[in-house]
Amino acid sequence: FDFNFQPSVDKEKITNLMSMEFVENARNVLFIGSSGVGKNHLATGLGVEACKNHLSTYFVNCHELIERLKLAYQENRLE
Repeated sequence: FDFNFQPSVDKEKITNLMSMEFVENARNVLFIGSSGVGKNHLATGLGVEACKNHLSTYFVNCHELIERLKLAYQENRLE
């Protein structure tokens, strides 16, 4: 990730996420920001790092997640 391109991203926080400790602690990671600031890039990087650590990954953007949840609700299969 080019931290010079997006200096508002906290390099230390991203480095800490790369340890995968958030997975061990059953915590989620959510990147919020405007278009084009690197959210997908960071999420993909974390996913790749998780795979390197033999962890299963799942990536979904917010819109897709909401659509899937609405459909599950309509089909009465939302847990």
